[in-house]
Amino acid sequence: MPEPLNELLASAIDYYTREFTNVAAEHASLELHANLLRLVPDSAIDQREIPELARVSKRAVRNDVTIARRRGWVAAKGKQVELTDAGRRARDVGERSIALADAAWQKRFGKDAVARSRRALEALVQRFDLELPHYPTGYGPADGSVTGGVAMRWGRGSAFRAQGLPGKVFDPVAERDLADAWEKASGGRLYVRETGQDWRPVPRADGDTVSSVPLHALLSQALMAFAIDYEGCGGLSIARSGNRLRGFGDEGVEVAVRMARSRGSTIAVPAIFAGLERHGYAELAVDPNDKKKGRLTLSEKGVLIRDAYDEIVVDIERRWKSRYGAAVVRECRSALKGLGGRSG
Repeated sequence: MPEPLNELLASAIDYYTREFTNVAAEHASLELHANLLRLVPDSAIDQREIPELARVSKRAVRNDVTIARRRGWVAAKGKQVELTDAGRRARDVGERSIALADAAWQKRFGKDAVARSRRALEALVQRFDLELPHYPTGYGPADGSVTGGVAMRWGRGSAFRAQGLPGKVFDPVAERDLADAWEKASGGRLYVRETGQDWRPVPRADGDTVSSVPLHALLSQALMAFAIDYEGCGGLSIARSGNRLRGFGDEGVEVAVRMARSRGSTIAVPAIFAGLERHGYAELAVDPNDKKKGRLTLSEKGVLIRDAYDEIVVDIERRWKSRYGAAVVRECRSALKGLGGRSG
């Protein structure tokens, strides 16, 4: 099976982030720059305006502001957020580091290859019906989905409504049929279903919305669009499906457990797996001979989602060819192979 388009995008933006970090060190953060610092004017801004400008959830903005405050980059007074002197320096370093990361890519891959990837991404992104983040981000610190709707549909709340863990059974065939029906009925819009109350879609403006956008932001918007389509029918966020569930064999994984007093539980698994266990995608069995050890195995829902991943991402790329043009999607894939395919 060819490498999925979303993984090519993720590989490219991961590599770009490493290039940026090598230049900026601890003096700037690409995520905070893209989704917060670049949006804060010297005169301050109302925090409630940032989610629409950044195209992220209110929850994600609160988390970014908290991290930026800890670094001394912003000060918050009531709802007003303003850059500190250190924050202005971090914003300036971020802009310079983006330019240097772009130059490093041109040197490594060649100006023609980078220009080709940009043209391909512009042709794709300008066809999206929504504006999306300039750096990949989830709904919040504990939710890797873009829109926050996955937990509502398949998570703990759904499990309670269904009166019994681990919640509704995931039916990949039914979800594929629903996604195909959406494709026909919506006229080719991104597959946004239920959303969390903190995320609101931002419609794409008319005219040119891509030529002045940095390369990393084009990569981010393409990846976030794919993630939204995946969330519509994938049963989990694409980050957790593609990275975490696929790492589970049928025998599960050994984990360290600790005592906890939150969420009515007396034990807790490592944070990387906590959401999977909490929402019923994985089940924990504590070692009877050592209470600090346990084994996580996938629930029925988790197995179904893990095993359906490959077919779902292929289906999304098929829909994208119909929606955005087969030549556009093929060119984007081919251009990314010249970058992400060699970026690891």
